[in-house]
Amino acid sequence: MAFLAPLGCDRALQRIPWGTLALIGINLLIYALASRDWRATDPGLIRAYGLVPDDFAAAQLVTWMFLHSGIAHLAWNLLFLGIFGAPVEEALGRIGFLLLYLAGGAASALVHLAVSYAFYAPGDPYRGLPAIGASGAIAALLGLFAVRLHQTKLKIFYFLWLIVWAFWGVFEVPALVGLGVWLMVQLAGGVVALLWTGPDGGVGYWAHIGGFLFGLGAGYAFQFYWKGHRDHMLAAARAALTASPARAVPALELLLRQEPENTALHGDLARAWLRLGDLEAACPHLRQAIEGWQAAGQEGEAIALYREAALPYLLSEAARYRLASGFERGGAAREALALYESLRQASDPALQELALLRAAQIHLSRLNAPAEAASLFEAFLRAYPKSEWTSFAATGLEQARRLRESAGPP
Repeated sequence: MAFLAPLGCDRALQRIPWGTLALIGINLLIYALASRDWRATDPGLIRAYGLVPDDFAAAQLVTWMFLHSGIAHLAWNLLFLGIFGAPVEEALGRIGFLLLYLAGGAASALVHLAVSYAFYAPGDPYRGLPAIGASGAIAALLGLFAVRLHQTKLKIFYFLWLIVWAFWGVFEVPALVGLGVWLMVQLAGGVVALLWTGPDGGVGYWAHIGGFLFGLGAGYAFQFYWKGHRDHMLAAARAALTASPARAVPALELLLRQEPENTALHGDLARAWLRLGDLEAACPHLRQAIEGWQAAGQEGEAIALYREAALPYLLSEAARYRLASGFERGGAAREALALYESLRQASDPALQELALLRAAQIHLSRLNAPAEAASLFEAFLRAYPKSEWTSFAATGLEQARRLRESAGPP
């Protein structure tokens, strides 16, 4: 006897999959309300809300996917929903995930109906049997997984019992291989059910196949394959940034040609060129990344990249001033001071004025250097006697002189 079950994948979640958890909760709640002591769902409810080919109503396209025959049926489906739903939700976004889940469940129902009408005559007992379960909708998630997350590896638990010996463990398999095998099993089961055994096995093979094909089609229609390939390329390039930046450059340049305004990609490419020692190649990406992050309010990202380069003249004057302000707010006084000093000869007089004033204030309040602060405040008052900041500078100069005098001679 052999038993296989999915345990997860090698893709770590970055946030809580609330959509998947909501679907699991809804299925559990409906089963609790519809079942008898958690053993089995009320047959009357299955008959009323299941998918019945000879008594079809449009509402059944939705209701059938939230009913389960028993606890084992429910548990098996929710296992697949949790394992495959969470990464698909994270990749697609919650709203898109939920819409495609419901659409996939409806599409799988339509395939089930089509097979019923095509292969079973009116009045055939099979056409009066209600079909229930979330597996058609979950199969659509498997199809989406195969397209969007095709580079992922699945973790599979196995149990093998050979008369008196038992073996078990976990192995990894590429997602396309694992899901391909699953699809082949469904196709084989569906053909066998049609040609030999009939529908009495209780497994909706053709609903599974329909749901999976819907997921594949939706994945390609929404260009999820490219997004999955992009994510894999980007992860590999970022992994190579530290150990082998030369390997990262071609992949990052290819991605940047597809997304020329992507600030993060410019930042990654700037880091790669900096680590290779090519400042000329790094410069345009460094500038665009830092200024892009500043415009988006991502000050921390801009500061982190600047610290790798520490070359203020690679940036525009406005970008340098914003970085200096960010360093000052973050308590990095000396880094802020270096940038303000680099703006003392700025082409914009307003930036010259503000940079000189901020440098003086940093010496006074952050670096405890009243002599340097007094010298800069005096320079400010000489250079900008009519500035709106004259009063502020005069007050700062007075404070600096008092501190200098109280400190005594050096």
